[in-house]
Amino acid sequence: MKYIDIDMRRTQFKELIEKWDRLLIDFENVMTTEDLPYIYKERTSVGLLAAAATKKGYIVLEEYGTEKQHKGQTRAGRADLWLYKKDKSIDISLEAKYKEISWNSKKVIEVVKPILKKAVSDVNEVRPSEGAKYSLGVVFVRPYNANPDSYNPDDFWDQFGDKSSLGADFCAMHLCKYEIWSEQKYNKGYPGICIAGKFSD
Repeated sequence: MKYIDIDMRRTQFKELIEKWDRLLIDFENVMTTEDLPYIYKERTSVGLLAAAATKKGYIVLEEYGTEKQHKGQTRAGRADLWLYKKDKSIDISLEAKYKEISWNSKKVIEVVKPILKKAVSDVNEVRPSEGAKYSLGVVFVRPYNANPDSYNPDDFWDQFGDKSSLGADFCAMHLCKYEIWSEQKYNKGYPGICIAGKFSD
């Protein structure tokens, strides 16, 4: 992974993001120009993060039933993902959002910041498991419309990677190999996917 910026208090989560990046690379190396793993939106993006977590020894539960607190009312609902390690170093309820944004956009922070804020708000409604340490809102951001003939990933990262302006604890950007994404048969102009997250603890 070329791009990652994370609050160093979250070193274990950094290892998970690096495993997520590796899993995406494995997918791309198998499917090459036939398919990309991050074109399938939020549900699949959460699943890929969960798959990476299992490779790091986590217990995971997706789309699990839970109670949510909203405006003083308790109601039944679902949460996107639960991540747990038996030694309790990791115990996270996670709510995710997904956003597509032009590679050429000059308003990445402006677009993504309120979506991340909404993800954090949503996860704060989830009734935590007994002894849960963390709640985490994340946004998966998939850039589109990248031009292989004028491609500079620094331009996008210079905006997205500003975690302070984004209000995030971490930002990371997975980049597909140029020879794979630039020659895609069906999904052109998608050079990778980004993730930003904010812990509420």
